[in-house]
Amino acid sequence: MAAESSAAPTRGAYLNWTLGRKTLTSLSDGYNPVDYDIIHSVTPEKGVALQRAANRPDKPVFTHTMFLIRGQDHGPILIDAGMGNIAGPTLGWLPDSLAMAGVALEDIELVLITHLHPDHCLGLVDDAGRARFPNARLAVHRDEYAFWFEPEGQANAPDSLKPYFGLVRASLEPYRACLDFFSQGEVAPGITVFPLPGHTPGHSGFKVSSEGQELLIWADTLHLPAIQPACPDAGVIHDVDRRAAAATRKRIFAEAAAKGPLVAGCHLEFPSVARLVSDGEAYRLVPAFWPSATTDVAPTTEA
Repeated sequence: MAAESSAAPTRGAYLNWTLGRKTLTSLSDGYNPVDYDIIHSVTPEKGVALQRAANRPDKPVFTHTMFLIRGQDHGPILIDAGMGNIAGPTLGWLPDSLAMAGVALEDIELVLITHLHPDHCLGLVDDAGRARFPNARLAVHRDEYAFWFEPEGQANAPDSLKPYFGLVRASLEPYRACLDFFSQGEVAPGITVFPLPGHTPGHSGFKVSSEGQELLIWADTLHLPAIQPACPDAGVIHDVDRRAAAATRKRIFAEAAAKGPLVAGCHLEFPSVARLVSDGEAYRLVPAFWPSATTDVAPTTEA
């Protein structure tokens, strides 16, 4: 809990986790309340009941977490870049969180993009449209890039995404000379692509391995931690292919519950690392015991 202060609350939060010889840092990009019209395949009544059962407010809140990976065999690697400054004061905290963690924007050597939804890529640029990470290479799945940059992508996109195509394209513009594409395999030492199709065509997670320890960054496999483990069919209206997204979610849930790996999700509640366990016919999330991760912890901001 943040200490009491008469000053305005600080934007941002970070927490370091040890993974073998690597350090994973959870970086808060903020939060935003949402209405049930953003959710499909679950009734508002069911959603409210699940929120209450989890001791959460009736109206869900999306939390947004990006991740930093540091290791002895590579420089700082950022997973996603956050929303930037277009969505009000409760979002766009990533630069503040990095500063709290002692990492300069210039230190980032590689930005791996899970997908090009606005809350994951608009933070690539500052308010003037310049690269926020001037020394970084940018890597994105080939299918993801094609969806956002070819005309048929916008034509076939959900209505909720159509207004953002210009902003997404502009966020990548300063990185054209340092843009890499991936589809599978290793993208950095100990970091491999984990396909998660459906939410977007190139939606990707990353499996991080070091010294026999493993963590799956599952990106936007879920957005609503109190609802979707119990209702895996439930998704968000931004899903490009709802059926494929639900199939991916069910597959990942089954694998995660059976094998028990740590998972990190961009919309899990901060600090956004957990395990998924079976709960009868459904699942539930068990947050990782974060005080054992490291003593190098910054407090979250109180809403």
